[in-house]
Amino acid sequence: MEEVHRKDFVAIARVLAPPASSPPDPYRRVRAELLATVEDGPHSPQCPFVSFAPAAQNDLLNMIGTIAGPKGTPYEGGLFQISLSIPLSYPSQPPDCRFATKIWHPNSKALSFRVVLISVAALIGSPGQFMEEEGGTSMPLRPKAAQMWLENSAEFEKTAQEWTRRYAMSFQTEG
Repeated sequence: MEEVHRKDFVAIARVLAPPASSPPDPYRRVRAELLATVEDGPHSPQCPFVSFAPAAQNDLLNMIGTIAGPKGTPYEGGLFQISLSIPLSYPSQPPDCRFATKIWHPNSKALSFRVVLISVAALIGSPGQFMEEEGGTSMPLRPKAAQMWLENSAEFEKTAQEWTRRYAMSFQTEG
């Protein structure tokens, strides 16, 4: 995760080069959030298990977030990438978030991008957080995973660990 933080810091610093003219909303808000991220260096508000950066140098409305799998869960050791698409109505509307890394979880679809990523990190650490207690589910995004979690938690954990090894532990940082 340390290497991801360093790489994301460099990407954020690049995109924050002073603009030729004052950018329209939501660009001002996104720039302010990114500026807050780099104020104190690569570890500023980036917490130990979440990092993010623009997907491309001149694209402030598309971010790539990285979440470290929570310790003590089947996701431990994995690095999960999430694509965040920031709407023109941001911050009134939240970013659209989608896992770019495959993950076995009943709620694996995700108002600042940092808060979204921290929320998703908490969510993958607690698969049953939005499950009803009496055998039903409250609209899981991946019904098959929810059903497995409810009916056979050991099989669910085994599948989640396998998916983490297969899809989230082969993460390679570029450059």
